[in-house]
Amino acid sequence: MPEGFIVSTELFGVRGALGLKGLAEDVRKRLAAALARLERDTGRRLGDPGRLLMLSVRSSGTSSMPGMMSTFLNVGLNDEVVEALARRRNYGWTAWDCYRRFLQCWGMSEGIPRDDFDAIMRSFKERYGVKMKVEFTASAMREMAYAYKARLADDGVSIPDDPFEQVAAAVMKVLDSWDSEQAVLYRRQMDIADEWGTAAVVQRMVLGNISYDSGTGVVFTRPPHSRGYEVVLEGDYVFCSQGEDLVAGLVFPLPVSERQRREQRIYRSATGSLEAHLPAIYARLEEIARKLVFEHSFEHQEIEFTFEGSSPDDLFILQSRPMVFDDEAGAAAFAAHDRIWESRIASGLGCGGGAFTGRLVVRASDIERMKREHPGDPLLLARPDTVPEDIVLIVKAEGLLTARGGGTSHAAITAKRLGKVCVVNCRAMEVDEERGTVRFGDRAFSSGEWLSINGDTGDVYAGRHEVVRGAPLPHDGKEDG
Repeated sequence: MPEGFIVSTELFGVRGALGLKGLAEDVRKRLAAALARLERDTGRRLGDPGRLLMLSVRSSGTSSMPGMMSTFLNVGLNDEVVEALARRRNYGWTAWDCYRRFLQCWGMSEGIPRDDFDAIMRSFKERYGVKMKVEFTASAMREMAYAYKARLADDGVSIPDDPFEQVAAAVMKVLDSWDSEQAVLYRRQMDIADEWGTAAVVQRMVLGNISYDSGTGVVFTRPPHSRGYEVVLEGDYVFCSQGEDLVAGLVFPLPVSERQRREQRIYRSATGSLEAHLPAIYARLEEIARKLVFEHSFEHQEIEFTFEGSSPDDLFILQSRPMVFDDEAGAAAFAAHDRIWESRIASGLGCGGGAFTGRLVVRASDIERMKREHPGDPLLLARPDTVPEDIVLIVKAEGLLTARGGGTSHAAITAKRLGKVCVVNCRAMEVDEERGTVRFGDRAFSSGEWLSINGDTGDVYAGRHEVVRGAPLPHDGKEDG
């Protein structure tokens, strides 16, 4: 694991008294001492481009609240540091990618919508004629990073230049995000006590965006639909990226294992898997998973990881938490009507929950209209991806369908924890949020029309179909060619 330290929930408990000079000074001294130890342990220094220490700052509560609170990546960067870092060999593109991510994290913590940064990214892709951000030149990435910074300035958002002040502010922002609208709503749904609060984890950044042999992923130590105890890795990863892209469901991920690529329809077009591309990384992950489950008797785990290269020594475990499983007793299934197979229009990655049929909704206004016009009818929320703020929509719908994201994304995990039926990574679906419609190829559906999904197989069907409790259809759970 990368070196780091934890700011315990004790600081959360005394936030209200930090206006007292003595307490605030004591907290700053303790934080400075912890950072000094971290610099000694890593041989790196905050603000020193030659041996730069960049940090992540994220929450760590008693109960996991995936994506509900603020996370900061690449803390410690400023204009001067990043300009110098970009001049180092092999760091040109990476330095500016790290900086734009840091700026976005900070801007979002101040209420700037993720969509604003996505719009900047899309405009640059159109301007430079690229489809993937890894295709940008270093100079284009630099230009885009400063466009992000200009967006912060538009809202009067400034970031301290001093790296220590950045860390101190980021820690407090993480603690304060416990009271964000989405975090409060999630706790209400999951019966998590407000009084518990959160700690903050300050950890050395590992660069999954340093080369084409680097990346990040999330892996389950056994398939979520399995009931066996054996360790069988299943998960998602992406090359040349940082973890927020994957867990936020912003990308189309690749499978961790060859078994996934062969057996899961959504991955059949994938050019390979982590197991095939980087067998040493995969083997090390499997070794760690076996140790956790068999030697240390942990429950089966959901493990977030990043790798900076192809060697086992380049692999770092960022965090691990117990897996969430479906309760399959009396699982819902579609009734045995042949017409359901004729109405299949797309497929994605099923994240559990069985069969579901509901009225399509895309926006908050769609949900309110359906509640008025068709009270009691189940709702299927369709999104291009999900952001933490979407929890407000997710809790009002019974099903979730997304165009991007993998089975390890926050959307999938949150839906499962909330008992929703969920299908992600439905690549054939295009969502038009402005019009409140979705399209699958040449077929379009408007808000209020019926769609059906199977959270076990990932299939998407046009229309309303009968759902029963009990044994699934003979086809369910099987991948047909």
